[in-house]
Amino acid sequence: MSAAETQLQIRKLTDPNQIPAEWSRFVESDQSATVFHTAGWQRVIARSYGYQFCGLMALDGKENVVGVLPAFRISSVLTGRRLVSSPFSYICGPLGENDNVRSALLRALVAEAQSSGASYLELKSLSNLPALESLIESRHYTTFHVDLAADEETILANTHKSQIQRGIKKAQKEGVEIAVHNDEQGISEFHRLNLTTCRAHGIPAQPKKFHTQVLTELGNSGQAEYLLARYQGKAIAGIVVFTHGDTAIYMYGASDPDYLQQRPNHLLLWEAIVAAKRRGLRTFDLGRVSPDNTGLREFKERWGAKALPLHYYYWPQVKGVGSVDRNSLKYKLSTFIFSKLPIAVTGNFTWLYKHLG
Repeated sequence: MSAAETQLQIRKLTDPNQIPAEWSRFVESDQSATVFHTAGWQRVIARSYGYQFCGLMALDGKENVVGVLPAFRISSVLTGRRLVSSPFSYICGPLGENDNVRSALLRALVAEAQSSGASYLELKSLSNLPALESLIESRHYTTFHVDLAADEETILANTHKSQIQRGIKKAQKEGVEIAVHNDEQGISEFHRLNLTTCRAHGIPAQPKKFHTQVLTELGNSGQAEYLLARYQGKAIAGIVVFTHGDTAIYMYGASDPDYLQQRPNHLLLWEAIVAAKRRGLRTFDLGRVSPDNTGLREFKERWGAKALPLHYYYWPQVKGVGSVDRNSLKYKLSTFIFSKLPIAVTGNFTWLYKHLG
């Protein structure tokens, strides 16, 4: 072990409200960092779901921050006890000046999982992590990136002509209007749409207070936008876009099924891509997809996006909500039952969402 490694120390943080400025400065300086590494996101998760924060910060011999790794302990009577970096994100691996720092953070997190009695640990990364014997890798998920380096005309030309380009034109012809609504009305409208969409998919929606926290912590700092599509004055679809560094992420989408013929989702996503391009961002991330969700995968491919494998790591074995097979009988039965419940009933079950972290 080198002298630098022996001087390295890992400090654990348990209160996201007291994350030091040094953490944030390191996240801002690291090109592989995401919005899910930020102090704001940790506060969103803690305040929305009540999970116990477990943030690891690597310090060198001079007390300089040289790495960070946010995680949360989740204790659920429905889905068990686990340590996750980070809940409801899909890219949140260790950040560090080098592999030695990242390895030290990984070892510390595995030790934390063991000592806390967690049944498993889950880490999510866009790239390979340093080899660690106790971690098992899974490449179950894929994400899709749209390169924003080209001009707008070229980006549009790279999309599927009949499925995407015609959808955008139809929405424009129908008079669908897109606007940012980073306010209480925007949150309420999106939540209404999201309840319907999540019910159709057979899963609980995020509680409204989660979106309130997103707006407070990320929206007010320019890292989150709620975009709504209106048709004849009515909000018929919406998306939430996160931004950090040179990347925009399509996080959530919801729509009214009675207005899909107006193609609001096509115009929403296109306007978000154009806005990211004009802000000088380099990448528009369309979000993760599991291999068994072929319809969603095809939709994202039609935007001319490049598929990138996500590297998820588990201890002591691949386990948990993120590894569930969508084709399994248990998954199909539970989502089918939930999708048949009245919206008035499913709207009262947003508390279930916290068990999926």
